Amino acid sequence: MNTIKKICVAALLLLLPGLSVMANNIKVSNISVAQRNSANKYVVVQFDLSWDNSFRLTNGTLENWDAAWVFVKYRKSGDINLGFSHGTLGTTASHVIPNGFTGTQPTDNKGIFLYRSAVGTGTSTLTSTKLRWDYGTDGLDSVNVADFQVYAVEMVYVPQCPFWVGSGGIETGSLTDGSWASGPSIPYQITSEAAITVGTGSGKLYCTSNSGSAAITTGTLPAAYPKGYNAYYCMKYEVTQKAYVDFLNTLTYTQQATRAANISANNFIISNNTSLSYRNAIRNPATIPTTSAPLTFICDFNNNGVGNEAGDGMNIACNYLNEWDLKAYLDWAALRPMTELEFEKAARGPVYPTIDDYAWGASNPISATAVTNPGLETETATNTAANIVSNSSYSAGPLRVGFASTATSTRYQSGGSYWGIMELSGNLYERALSIYYTAVTNVLGDGVLAANGDANAAFNAISLGFRGGNYSDTNSYAKVSDRTFATAVNTTRSSIYGGRGVRQAP
Repeated sequence: MNTIKKICVAALLLLLPGLSVMANNIKVSNISVAQRNSANKYVVVQFDLSWDNSFRLTNGTLENWDAAWVFVKYRKSGDINLGFSHGTLGTTASHVIPNGFTGTQPTDNKGIFLYRSAVGTGTSTLTSTKLRWDYGTDGLDSVNVADFQVYAVEMVYVPQCPFWVGSGGIETGSLTDGSWASGPSIPYQITSEAAITVGTGSGKLYCTSNSGSAAITTGTLPAAYPKGYNAYYCMKYEVTQKAYVDFLNTLTYTQQATRAANISANNFIISNNTSLSYRNAIRNPATIPTTSAPLTFICDFNNNGVGNEAGDGMNIACNYLNEWDLKAYLDWAALRPMTELEFEKAARGPVYPTIDDYAWGASNPISATAVTNPGLETETATNTAANIVSNSSYSAGPLRVGFASTATSTRYQSGGSYWGIMELSGNLYERALSIYYTAVTNVLGDGVLAANGDANAAFNAISLGFRGGNYSDTNSYAKVSDRTFATAVNTTRSSIYGGRGVRQAP
């Protein structure tokens, strides 16, 4: 759970007991206020941070690592109907980051990436991390009392490098070099963020039509469209159910009603069912207030009415997210949707493709058939060799994110991508911005939503297609280069829809 801390930035500190934030074992705990400065209108927020299976690795001249994207949300005390706003951090130099770790902060100061400063693997533990929150920049003055929360999202750094799209296989609608005539595709290399000519002929990008998208055979993919060549961070896992609950619990009542299918008492609010449906365990409290005060949602996989217990499925990938739900979550977290070129790089890395490859760089998927420790942090496939949730072998719904990954698993065993990103093949469909939408830019979420609960970022106006397959559909959709539904527009909520986001590296 999140801890809400109350700060009287003038004279008084009112601190609630320290709880923790968790999403697939990333935890923020022991939140407190280490320092306040009323004259310069800032406070120093202190907390502990940890996550499992952390890494920083070197492969030739390329380094990559996982990181925690950490940000602050705040609300004026007493204004519970207003929801939370996004906090502005001070400069990187104003923070205190524990030895062995590095912080990189973007210029918009919406958050900070915290990660290992040297090559290594294992559990990352950052004790007494201190971030300066410049509340004056956010419009708070010396007499305001503010509630605040600290959030962390696990992400992976994907370094700048050339990469290939299209595998050389026969995936539906695969991207290919323009010299393609028929049969297997021809991998096309992305070598910069410069504009790309689309069309027939060697050295041009091309793709054929398919059942879910129109052919993209002519035109230009402009320089402003994020092609994935430059470095970016990608969420290590799909949005979890606990992450979506944390998001919902910072919104106004009106925003919550938009971001849920039905907020009736005791209802499972995303699937809009009175009982657990396809493993989505997000539900309402037993009693709905008669006022318009925001509700406090819970994960309740074991269906006992007590929220966020060990077996309540908090780390299961969050399904039933429609396009607007995902875009709102990403705007709230100051991220953005990935493009389909970034999706292929996130999966494949810089190496020349293997024909018909999945995210782990080969074929031969082994689908989960049953679940051990359902709903727990340790949930995994009963058939321990499984590296994907796909092909209806286990049709109950998505599994815990990172279900096949351990401290010793290989890339193939974990189902992980070249960079260590999980479930890019299978589990839930990824929503990605297609190359069909050439007006896409690097515009990020600002942490603030529209009053109705929609994203207010520019990307809210552009439709998202689907990549990467899901637990129910055939394995072929889970191949990296399959584009069967790359530009398909479907804004409904479905048990097979999830997603994740990215942010360009500072």
